[in-house]
Amino acid sequence: MLHTLLEALVVVSLLSGLAYFGRFLDLSGSMAAFVVGFIIYWLGGYLHFIILLIFFIVSSLFTKYRYRDKYHDKADSLRSWRNVVGNGAVAAAVLILTHLTAVCGGLDLVIYVGAISAAFADTMATEVGMLSRGRPKSIISFKDVEKGQSGGVSLLGYSGVLLSAFILWTGIMLFSLLYNPLQINTGYIGLLVIILLSALAGSTSDSIIGALMQAQYRCKKCGNIVEVRTHCSIPTTRIRGYSFVNNDVVNLLATLSGAITSYVIFKLW
Repeated sequence: MLHTLLEALVVVSLLSGLAYFGRFLDLSGSMAAFVVGFIIYWLGGYLHFIILLIFFIVSSLFTKYRYRDKYHDKADSLRSWRNVVGNGAVAAAVLILTHLTAVCGGLDLVIYVGAISAAFADTMATEVGMLSRGRPKSIISFKDVEKGQSGGVSLLGYSGVLLSAFILWTGIMLFSLLYNPLQINTGYIGLLVIILLSALAGSTSDSIIGALMQAQYRCKKCGNIVEVRTHCSIPTTRIRGYSFVNNDVVNLLATLSGAITSYVIFKLW
């Protein structure tokens, strides 16, 4: 146990530091990533941590790809502790709870994968969908909305969801074949189904919650509808949604829906 603890400290410290100096995370994001990553590495093990790394590395690269074209009003792509917690808190909490309750039979891995699948899919839906030439449709009204607006969906965005699911499943398969075979009742095909449905549930619930509950603001200077309290260096005006429901809260609820979806599928399989 001591060896694993020291190993987790060294590995997670190194990688969270690289994420900071590589300008993927700001300082607060790097510190939050260390806490989340340490819990996952220590309580989960190599496979759980590899799954987290696949999500973080691939989604971060897609975020940086053509960033200026996608986000004209944002200075950089650095993610803060809020984003890390919104995407990783549920996955870490799953491992803590399953460890305390001594869950076995692969259920801990399945629920964990469901949470990560949802976070991965939601991020990829946004980053890939933002590259679409057309405007997305509101998941509630089916009317055109601005790119990046909460509740907007597109076919290209959902292709990002499917891509994230297959990337994650392929990574798990390769790790299993090269290092340690999976010990879960659903088998590899069942795991693919769980990842796909959890990804779709997470991304879709993110859009629905975002459209119905997330706070939206109008910039007094440029007139754009945004998700932040300050835009163009001046305070914005809230026009709908709840002020306490921001993008990070929506991410947290989306990952929770992915975890619940994977649990239900596993129990019904």
